[in-house]
Amino acid sequence: MTTIEDVARARLAPKSRENMIGAVMNHIRCQVLSGRTSIEYTAQSLGTSVRSLQREMNASGRNFRDMVSEARVERAIELLRDNQNTVTAISSTPGYSSSAHFARAFRKNVGLSPLEFRNRFPA
Repeated sequence: MTTIEDVARARLAPKSRENMIGAVMNHIRCQVLSGRTSIEYTAQSLGTSVRSLQREMNASGRNFRDMVSEARVERAIELLRDNQNTVTAISSTPGYSSSAHFARAFRKNVGLSPLEFRNRFPA
């Protein structure tokens, strides 16, 4: 017996490893917007186990933690370019526990502090 969910999953199922990583990244971006990320939820949403998802990511040279960090920084860049909020207010939006943690992660990924980025690349 085939359900509507089966048909939808088949249409959305990644056809290759690159598409799988793209699907994972898109799912992580959505989770970052909600403020909570979870590899368990990502695997469940893609219809696979956590271990199978980890194997696919490892085979492509990626890992969940780095992908979450990348998505958080992408979101932070969007918010910094908006220029409506302070850096401190922005730091909690993508899910960082403190503004210091946000600043370290941002500098590690972008090479600039959030304030330097905002000043160098105004909206």
